[in-house]
Amino acid sequence: MNKRGQFQAGFHWIYVMIAGGIILLFLFGFGMRFKETSEQALAQDVVGLLENIMTASRSAQKQIRTTNIKTLADYTLELSCEEEVSTLGLREFATRYEDNIDPLFGPARFVGDSMISWSLPFEFPYRVNDFLLLATDATQIVFVGSDGFVEEFMDATQFAAEEKGIFDREVVNSLTEIKSSNSKVLRIVDVSGTVQFKGKVPKNVAKAKSATAVSFGVSGANFYTMTKEKKWRSLKPSPLPIVSLGGDRDAAKIAMIFSTNPKSYWCGMEQGLSRFEHVTRIHTGKIETYLKSYPDPTSSCGAALVQAQGVITNTITNARACYENKVCNQVIQTASALATINDELEVNGCATIY
Repeated sequence: MNKRGQFQAGFHWIYVMIAGGIILLFLFGFGMRFKETSEQALAQDVVGLLENIMTASRSAQKQIRTTNIKTLADYTLELSCEEEVSTLGLREFATRYEDNIDPLFGPARFVGDSMISWSLPFEFPYRVNDFLLLATDATQIVFVGSDGFVEEFMDATQFAAEEKGIFDREVVNSLTEIKSSNSKVLRIVDVSGTVQFKGKVPKNVAKAKSATAVSFGVSGANFYTMTKEKKWRSLKPSPLPIVSLGGDRDAAKIAMIFSTNPKSYWCGMEQGLSRFEHVTRIHTGKIETYLKSYPDPTSSCGAALVQAQGVITNTITNARACYENKVCNQVIQTASALATINDELEVNGCATIY
């Protein structure tokens, strides 16, 4: 082969290598774009699934539902709350389900094959919004001690636990009675006020895949978690207030069972209390309208409505102090006073506030 032929052959191979490189770059870029498009589609599908779960939970209020989430096993489903907006989605993607009206309460990360969802109305004393409580089939709720709140919770979840087998909960007298395994996400609820969440975690509790706890006391609720070293760690230096009037299906207190992070829990409560302030302002207008029908302030109806007008004004101020500064005793008292006045109006045949 002459020099010209050798030069042409060499140029041909250089051309082939360049063209091949361009094709490979094109295929790599196409593959990356395809992967990105597929991931975006998956993220959108997950958001659609979560929207369906929340919508179905609201429509089947007070009923416990389950949804298969096995298809998300290779991803991390996370719950968070920032600036009064609850978000739920896969850690790997930016797209999230967001809710700024009805707060979500649950673990920071979901482990399990099925998601459990339970919608309860937040009534304080009138209906404010819905609290959406989330867990998985791997969640094991254990109450240490018992009282009226625990009995009511066990009754409310009896069908889901005993008939459908989708809700794992029990009552024990001490931590030593707990039986768990490495497939369980253990949530301990201390209503006895006797458990000391300090030092090493008992071996029977440490068998769980993870363990967290909430302890109810006179001053509020304390949150704890089990560290990698199998020791208890407090998640907050001071108790969180329990903004509740008690009664059946106590949404604010039950939400503390499902929410394992005190910061996320209080963010959800800020959503609820901010909404409560807004709804209360609406009721203020209703009272002003009713007073026109009862112009005599000395009548039973007129006197009660005038009293309600003063109480509800204080309630608005107290609500803001609660969700901004966690000073909540006053708003609980005024909300309770409104409930009493409303009962009085109903007994006397007057127009009621709610």
